[in-house]
Amino acid sequence: MVVSEGLLQRLVDFAAAHPSGKDLAAEVGALLSEQEGGSDHV
Repeated sequence: MVVSEGLLQRLVDFAAAHPSGKDLAAEVGALLSEQEGGSDHV
């Protein structure tokens, strides 16, 4: 899987704003599924 620089930046920003690991895990899962799905979720 290729992770874009923009995706990594979003994860960093989210982690900085939401220190809860559970919330971070949910966000990571959502972002990864969004990446895999491409434009299907638009």
